[in-house]
Amino acid sequence: MLESVLNNFKFHEDDAVFDFGCGKGTSFFIFEKAGMKRGGGIEFDRQLYKLAAENSGILERETGHHYSVVCGDAANYTDIDSYNYFYMFDPFEGECLEHVITNIEDSYRRKHRKIILIYMAPRFHRQVVENHMFKFAYQVKSLFAITRTNIYVLE
Repeated sequence: MLESVLNNFKFHEDDAVFDFGCGKGTSFFIFEKAGMKRGGGIEFDRQLYKLAAENSGILERETGHHYSVVCGDAANYTDIDSYNYFYMFDPFEGECLEHVITNIEDSYRRKHRKIILIYMAPRFHRQVVENHMFKFAYQVKSLFAITRTNIYVLE
């Protein structure tokens, strides 16, 4: 599904993606295949983080492109000013999601750039747009309509 969503984008040399709740880091391979050359992610689960770190190392050795992973709480992570694409596959809800959205907006205030949020399986659409700066751009549905992805823009 992510591959079909990424077909809507043309990535440039200075683009970078950050995956909130990156799991094993498999999204890095999909972003790389779509043309992204740099990325990062955060994962709370230590075992998944270790796998993501291994996978990002494999990707870097194979392509020479840098993907970094951090083990920690996404709600408290603010070192995101060098990213302009953000990806989430239904990683968390409630207060944590609120903090992540606020952190992205604060990053935008520090460093103005066009930001794209790719939110797959968006159970909490309202939290992204209500009282926030993000604007809903469009939705991509899978062929089987099992999963949908919302695209939001901040500019």
